[in-house]
Amino acid sequence: MSQGRQRIARVATRRQHTEPVSSPAKDASGPGLPVQLRKRSHSRATATAQITAEPQPFVTDPVSFKSVKQEASADGSEAVHVVSTEQPVKPPRARKRKQPEAQDQTSEAHASHVLAHTAAAADGKQPVTASSSPNTVCSPRRRTKASVNGKTEDTLLANAADMVQQAALSVAEPVSNPAKSPKQQKPRAKAVIKSETAAEPEATGAAVSAQQAEPTKNSATNADTSGKPRKQRKPKVVVKTETVVVKEDPETPDASAVALSDESPKKSKPRKPRAKKVLTVEQLLESVDVVPYRERVMPKKWVGAHVSMGGGLERAVVRAASIGANAFALDTKSKRQWESKPIEVDTADKFKQACKDYGFGPEHILPHGSYLINLASADPALLTKSYNAFVDELKRCEILGIRLYNFHPGSTCGKCPPEESMDRIAEQINKAHTETNSVIVVLENMAGAGGSVGHKFEYLHHIIDKVQDKARVGVCLDTCHLFAGGYDVASPETFEQVVAEFDEVVGLQYLKGMHVNDSKAALGSKRDRHENVAKGLIGKDCFSFLMNDDRFNGIPLIMETPVQCEGPHIDYKLSLLAGGPVYKGPSEAETGINTDKRDIAWLNSLSRD
Repeated sequence: MSQGRQRIARVATRRQHTEPVSSPAKDASGPGLPVQLRKRSHSRATATAQITAEPQPFVTDPVSFKSVKQEASADGSEAVHVVSTEQPVKPPRARKRKQPEAQDQTSEAHASHVLAHTAAAADGKQPVTASSSPNTVCSPRRRTKASVNGKTEDTLLANAADMVQQAALSVAEPVSNPAKSPKQQKPRAKAVIKSETAAEPEATGAAVSAQQAEPTKNSATNADTSGKPRKQRKPKVVVKTETVVVKEDPETPDASAVALSDESPKKSKPRKPRAKKVLTVEQLLESVDVVPYRERVMPKKWVGAHVSMGGGLERAVVRAASIGANAFALDTKSKRQWESKPIEVDTADKFKQACKDYGFGPEHILPHGSYLINLASADPALLTKSYNAFVDELKRCEILGIRLYNFHPGSTCGKCPPEESMDRIAEQINKAHTETNSVIVVLENMAGAGGSVGHKFEYLHHIIDKVQDKARVGVCLDTCHLFAGGYDVASPETFEQVVAEFDEVVGLQYLKGMHVNDSKAALGSKRDRHENVAKGLIGKDCFSFLMNDDRFNGIPLIMETPVQCEGPHIDYKLSLLAGGPVYKGPSEAETGINTDKRDIAWLNSLSRD
């Protein structure tokens, strides 16, 4: 041992006797080591060094801040501290991603650190099993001597420096873009060095050469007699590089890919929006092959359905034509609201023009009144509201050029006898006639549920008899209401008896229209439940009789049945211009036929004319 190291050992031994240390913590895996080195009094500072319970060959002296090697004495009573020439050990920090330029200095310092421990262990008795450097991990099973192939410490340090420099030159420098500022630079492809030896990546340099080199038989022959180390062939180190591309922002292209590319990225020019081709009315009409609906042959039976007025009253005309109707019903306003905004003149003109273009006359339209109207009510407030709504709808029909108006007579609500309520209905009709000019009020027969008035022919006769202007009053018979009210219309024979009774009590001259509905409820049940024609309890014979009886010619025959399929979408703007239905989107073969269109075609097929 050199004189300097002997002096350091003596100083460490003296401090051991003057400064007590804590008792060593015993570990089942090996000899005990001190857990804490405490300095009770010193002029510099008060510090405590934490050392793990696992065996560590080097600790930091709190006085000199040097790495101290601990060795147990022969009897195990005390520990001898040998001060090493190592630099002070700093607490480990979180590893940061190193740039390629800083790897050369780190590898060179690390190689010197490993060789220093190897040279220090050459003079000691205990082999090196761990390193105090946080970046070095040496296997405790591998024994490393100070002399490798007869080389001295200086030779190993020189070789390590040469190998580190050679490895650094072999790694390609990352491509940088001088046009961008450092803030705009993005992390480039990271070069990873892999060695084919069993050593760790940090142990490049002297550690690699020490592990790959094999000791010769006579180590003395490897050194020169003059004291200078003889040049020895350097071991081959295979360096492999891998390119790792880290993308930080998925929306921004990788900077390295842009820098490595020879061609600058091409900027796509924004396309100018194409000008939409505007077609004239004549061109639109030529693009569709539509036969004007008014040119159809009007049959004797005016079969239709109740259609929606959504989007405008004029669209109801197009919907009626789209289902092949020769008559239709609609609402002049919402059935569930007392008041609505007045019909504008422009709206009325569009509706009249659509009816003219499609061949519908005033006699082919049978609008339905609001369900809120109850002219039979004994409540004065409700009666006033019902009368005002009733007159408003009559005036709407006059504005639209409609001649008929169908409504439910009302209900007693259990507050008055039926005769009193019927007189009240007739009185309100007479008053409404004075405020309107030409609209015919059409009473609909009821099913008889609750206190409803009009489910018997005698009730209808009582009301008509009290009306002063008989030319402006009429009746609409509903087949479902007839059946639910106790009038059997299921067979042609019974239907004939019902028609004869109506003619006798009321008179066929007052029949202004019919509602063609099947019934879900049984005969006489007084339940108003509509069903598609020939799908309910009434059956096919009733409608076959109706379609072949001339007494029902020239009046609207309106269906009020459920709709399961709406059919294809209609282009209303083009349909109103063309005078016939024009469709858009999927065809009828894809969407299915409209339910009303199917039932109207079936009813027309029953006619023998």
